[in-house]
Amino acid sequence: MNPALQELGESESMKVAGLARQLRLQGRDIVSLALGDSHFSPHPHIVEQINAAMQAGKTHYGDPQGLLALREQIAARLPGKHWTPEHLLVVPGLKQGLYYLFDAILSRKICVLEPAWLGYQATAKLVGAETIAIDRTDPDWLDQLTRADFDTLVLCTPNNPDGKIFGGDEIRQLVDICREQNAWLISDEIYSIFDYTNQWKSLADLTDYDQLIICNGFSKSHAMTGFRIGWLASQNRELIATCLKLQQHIATCVNIPTQHGLAHVLAAEIECTADPNYYFENRNLVVETLPNLKPYRPSGGFYFFFPTTVFSDLTGYEFASQLLQQQGVAVVPGGAYGDNFENWIRLSFSVNRSDLHEGLRRIEDFAKGSA
Repeated sequence: MNPALQELGESESMKVAGLARQLRLQGRDIVSLALGDSHFSPHPHIVEQINAAMQAGKTHYGDPQGLLALREQIAARLPGKHWTPEHLLVVPGLKQGLYYLFDAILSRKICVLEPAWLGYQATAKLVGAETIAIDRTDPDWLDQLTRADFDTLVLCTPNNPDGKIFGGDEIRQLVDICREQNAWLISDEIYSIFDYTNQWKSLADLTDYDQLIICNGFSKSHAMTGFRIGWLASQNRELIATCLKLQQHIATCVNIPTQHGLAHVLAAEIECTADPNYYFENRNLVVETLPNLKPYRPSGGFYFFFPTTVFSDLTGYEFASQLLQQQGVAVVPGGAYGDNFENWIRLSFSVNRSDLHEGLRRIEDFAKGSA
């Protein structure tokens, strides 16, 4: 068996979500605040257009790079340099897109700024690359990054799990470091519409660095995580062409009816279904109910990431395990997001408000008992 697969652990968030489902099947009343999945449904117009595409027989092989109409719509919305459909590749979810990128650019030392989404390290393992982790909560993190040896830097803005939005000054420093290293800079912007500060900007708007890659998609913004539609953008057409070859051999093409539906929705300028204002209010509800979490209020995304010490002396795993067993609330242990976060927790507030209110009430009761 492939050694990389033997070393690869389960996705912690999926593992927790699976356990929550099992407990529900056993009759337990479970509130899941584990997954980063919008509770909204896709816009009815998307569903209508997908159905129309299927009824019209648009269910066969399509352009492996992505439907031209969809790529045109995405390119028209990208800031900064002139973007054309040839700069883009539509992929079956960003996880697979990142795999293409790491493989295509021959990444051997991939740097991530922790806390970071667990998938970056997992994907690095799959392509046989080393991960260099920089703890961004360390005051000296930028100096550490300057001294690090890497060929690819991955960042997420707004960040999963703590919601940090990288500002212009920080981006300029990161670009300078990447330029010095001659490294690729991958910007995962999947949470871009969930900005509660009105300060978020795409890296495409903040820098003209020629080794920049923008990653985004429709999973979070359009409440379509199960449809698996993402995209990659780079001014380096050779890179896109190489990723396209991988896609041709691994996936052939991306779900064609869904691409038709999204192209129509973007062309009609229909707003995203997943309402940032709703989650902004959810974010405020978390702080109102659990004031100890105020210092960890995220600038974007839809997670709180906080140390268990605000409530107890339990480790992150102990906190999550006992909370689920005793109160029926699922959250994700922070160790999944970096080696220095074993005593942290990620809590998702991308749920129906009544469920969030009940989950927070149970956490409050649990905290009183474990203090």
